[in-house]
Amino acid sequence: MATILRSKAVKNVNKGNTSAYYSYVEERNGTNPVIQQLEKELHDYMGFVKKKNAGLLKPGEHPNCKVADALFDILNKFEPRVSQRFFYQKLMLIGEFLVQNKEYATASWQCYDRYLNHFVSINFESIKNVHDLKRSFFSEENENEDVTYRALMGHCICMFHFTIGQDPRLQNNSSVDQITEILRFLRIVMQSQLENDHFCWLVYNATIYFYTMARFLMQFSGFSKIVWQNLKIN
Repeated sequence: MATILRSKAVKNVNKGNTSAYYSYVEERNGTNPVIQQLEKELHDYMGFVKKKNAGLLKPGEHPNCKVADALFDILNKFEPRVSQRFFYQKLMLIGEFLVQNKEYATASWQCYDRYLNHFVSINFESIKNVHDLKRSFFSEENENEDVTYRALMGHCICMFHFTIGQDPRLQNNSSVDQITEILRFLRIVMQSQLENDHFCWLVYNATIYFYTMARFLMQFSGFSKIVWQNLKIN
């Protein structure tokens, strides 16, 4: 009987039912066809990105926009069909995968910013301290604090790579100002986590991001002072 139920669920998984609809399958077999389908499509998508970056696809066969468009379609299809918490966690995992594969634009817009825009329009300059950060992103109703921290840090590293991608020698003052602002914001994010032992692993990740940006800045004469100024955590 369980096999028959699961077979019917798999056949109908693309008809728009949510994962909750198949709860009886999950309870009986430890599987859920909606989640299985999402996992499969994300796995195939990640395989495509890896092949693209390894140069294993034919030139012109798969335009660069497909990296963003394919993920956009997957996320839109499954967001209303799985639990919010599960979906947000997948966003972060895919975002981190894309950062590793230097797909910064897609990681930022489709993953990190997609999540953060549920709160406020992202504006570094409006957040001056930990109080401002918590007021904007960490209200009492926020039950996904770990996801929010990951999204904030992911957004920072993507913005950093956008900036140096356009100006790798930091010849424009605006580029230096942008990186300085990112460092300042990331320092506030780190500072907001220091009192919470539960998020020590996030502080560790943030230090890696901070070091990556700081090391790049210190390659250029006169920019070390910016790094030291932003290392001061109250």
